[in-house]
Amino acid sequence: MRIRPLTIILGLALVATLGAATPALAHHVGPFEDATDTTAERAVIALAEEHLIDGCDEGEFCPADTVTRGQLASILTGVLTNGDDDGELDVATEPDHLASEGDGPARFDDIEGTTHEESITYLADQGMVRGCDDGDFCPEEAVSRGQMATLLDAVFAFDETDGEFFDDAAGVHGAAIDRLAAAGIAAGCGDPLTHFCTTDDVTRGQAALFVARALTFVSTVELAPLEERRERQAEIDAQREAERQAAEEAARQQAEEEEAARRAAEEEAQRQAELESDPRLQDFRNLAQCESNMDQRAYNPAGPYYGYFQFDSRTWQSVGMSGDPRDYSWDDQLAAAMRLHDSRGWQPWPACSSYLGLR
Repeated sequence: MRIRPLTIILGLALVATLGAATPALAHHVGPFEDATDTTAERAVIALAEEHLIDGCDEGEFCPADTVTRGQLASILTGVLTNGDDDGELDVATEPDHLASEGDGPARFDDIEGTTHEESITYLADQGMVRGCDDGDFCPEEAVSRGQMATLLDAVFAFDETDGEFFDDAAGVHGAAIDRLAAAGIAAGCGDPLTHFCTTDDVTRGQAALFVARALTFVSTVELAPLEERRERQAEIDAQREAERQAAEEAARQQAEEEEAARRAAEEEAQRQAELESDPRLQDFRNLAQCESNMDQRAYNPAGPYYGYFQFDSRTWQSVGMSGDPRDYSWDDQLAAAMRLHDSRGWQPWPACSSYLGLR
């Protein structure tokens, strides 16, 4: 890798408000509280110690914030000019630059009087930047990872490579992305493993990593071969698909269970309503009071007889029930007693039905 020019001056690189060239900064040397335990922590500290970056606020670096076109222009300008002794850029009064539609006016319409005006104008003079629209540069727009790769490659002149590193490193930024990957400056975005995520915005943390690696302040990265990452990604995709299908199946089962519970609740509510509306209800309450003193667990060994209505086992089973009547609720025993009454009247309870005048 060849760095051009001789001395890298990036004092403006990732400051919240970047000046042109090399302004004096009220510098905060880390650790930045919000960069601690992030992947960019060592890069941020290294660049801060060299006075190459500053935070976005007192004690903070804002690693998740995006880097803008204007900020990146100031980074490049610092690298390419080395900073003049007076801290000013040597720019032409009416410089030519490349706008998005070819030759344009002396300056982009939207940069005059801004922090990055001289930096953007200088880079336009060198033919290194284009506008975002007719007459505009859009200095506040975010920079994509692909754009960052191309611009860093222009500054650091990374070695050529025949390697293929990412499945999405095509188009105008593809060659630069491959050169950065070969140099160990930028790895992929991690998901999927085979992608660089060329169109994603660059964050301040990512930019710090890129620059610190290019300056050898922190270790470079080494990517596994693309085919190996494709195979691993296929495994990840298969696992995710299996998890998705399992989640769908669990959701389906849960929906079925909820539907069954809803229907059961509706049926129970309907049964309860029918019991409550049955004109015999008070008679059965009186009968239970007589037979068991309204005791669900009542037991008479003479039969033996069980529960509210003193069923014997054979009679209980004859109305479609099983087990011990005492284990069933009032509603269940009442429903069974009503079914028995439907088939045999009050005869199964001779003493109490006679006492209550039910027959």
